[in-house]
Amino acid sequence: MNKYRLVLCTRTSFNFKQKAIEYRFVLDSNKVKIRKINCEVDRKLSGIKYGFIIEIELLAKDIKSATSQAFDISELFLSIMSIETGVESHKSTLILAYDITEGISERNFIQYFYDLPISRPQQVDLEIYKNHLEAIISFDNNQKDRLYRSIRWLRKGINEDDPLDQFLALWQGLETLNPVLADYFNCDNAGKETVEQRCIKSGDLFYIERTTKQGLEKLVNEVKLGKQIWKNINKTRNAISHGYGKFAELYNETIRLSPHLAKLLHEGISLILGFEFDKNVIKHLDNVAPIKVGDSYIIECKLEEKDISKLASNYYYPYFLTELKDVQEEFEVVEEKNGFRVKQDIIPVIGCKYTDFSFSVSGRSINIELISVE
Repeated sequence: MNKYRLVLCTRTSFNFKQKAIEYRFVLDSNKVKIRKINCEVDRKLSGIKYGFIIEIELLAKDIKSATSQAFDISELFLSIMSIETGVESHKSTLILAYDITEGISERNFIQYFYDLPISRPQQVDLEIYKNHLEAIISFDNNQKDRLYRSIRWLRKGINEDDPLDQFLALWQGLETLNPVLADYFNCDNAGKETVEQRCIKSGDLFYIERTTKQGLEKLVNEVKLGKQIWKNINKTRNAISHGYGKFAELYNETIRLSPHLAKLLHEGISLILGFEFDKNVIKHLDNVAPIKVGDSYIIECKLEEKDISKLASNYYYPYFLTELKDVQEEFEVVEEKNGFRVKQDIIPVIGCKYTDFSFSVSGRSINIELISVE
């Protein structure tokens, strides 16, 4: 196990009554420091003018595991802050991650940048987009609002960076769409059933009407999802919502199942509207589950420094500055499997030698070309 320092940031929506330069916490064996953004270096690294820097030191098997743990710890602190205040606490974003283990001379280093002027070019055909937009707006059904809301849940699910939240958002989209699917498939009694109940006190019989999963089950059969996958989706949803199952196992299960759930919701919406999409659109949904840190630009390298005091002192971090210009055509861009590799000006501010330098891009964005307003 190696020791890592991870630096995150968040916008300000709260403050502590007790005034201090920094606030220190110990969570198991993990050390957490929270302090206000108060210098130009903090602002350059975070891209935030007012907010907090969250610094975490922890043990992990590798840097990837360390970043995941740090993000969970940071989000735990901020979620508890919402309990304390009753107001929103903004999401944290990861800035730096690097090895601060004693006695080694080569250390993994990652730096994240956000909102730089480069995007992954998922191209949208303008005419098809306009036709789909018009079809959605003019959808003639008394459950139009449910269709709108299911599309919104799909978007929310795709954007979510926590696997459990993502799974529940996509499931909610399907539940919202279920009555619309029941109409589409002409299910018996519009997908509803009448259930006999008996009052505990009086013993009198009464009847309630409830919605069944007929619409969803018809969709599952239509798209040939597979009974076992559908069974696992329902089991996982119940485990999350009704309080059984270990979260570590559910976490992995939602990562495995969310692509199936996303495609099922997408295909249900498409079926109702009569849309056909390119196979690549469905293929993109296969990649919906891995944890995302947003549209991010990543520098990775190895730091050559044996003296840990030079890398782990208070209020000092090794980092790189980027000299990115606004004109995208000036960059040399080579497409890769998971994004782009971009050649441009990088200024090291790290105080030691470094090797194996790389700059890459991850995340999702849409580039609509040839837009015209008539």
